[in-house]
Amino acid sequence: MPADGPFGIRHIGGVTLTQASVRNLGTCRPDAKGEFQVVLTDRKVFITPMDTGLRIAGTVEFGGLAREPNHRRAALLARHGKEGLPTLNLLRGSTTWMGHRPCMPDSMPVLGAVPRYAGLWLAFEHGRLGLTSSATTGRLLAEAICQRESPSVLAPFSTMRFDSSKD
Repeated sequence: MPADGPFGIRHIGGVTLTQASVRNLGTCRPDAKGEFQVVLTDRKVFITPMDTGLRIAGTVEFGGLAREPNHRRAALLARHGKEGLPTLNLLRGSTTWMGHRPCMPDSMPVLGAVPRYAGLWLAFEHGRLGLTSSATTGRLLAEAICQRESPSVLAPFSTMRFDSSKD
């Protein structure tokens, strides 16, 4: 994806797709350890033990590839973690981390046949729900492939929904 702001262009199988960069943001406490993930559901915060320490995450933002991470948001995550687990000091010695993850601008996956190439089907960009959606996606695509046509249920996820040449 080119670094031309939050959106990039990808060409897959003759289909032009516009993608956004969703930035995962969090904080990590290198000297803290844990044995299992803790989810503070009321705060939407995930505290996960990693090889590099304890990672506190739970936020994403559209910020492009070049913009600096929002350190205030990372500090807010650390504060929520501290409020949820008062004996764990997440506020001192933490570092901010950020990772980029591609996604579609409408946050929906791309599913279906590529009109220009018989037999080429796409199924990607499920965002954070890839594993959750995988069985349903597999079933829907298997049914569509066996019928040799995209059922109407796949229409909102069309490979052509961002194709400006269809207008």
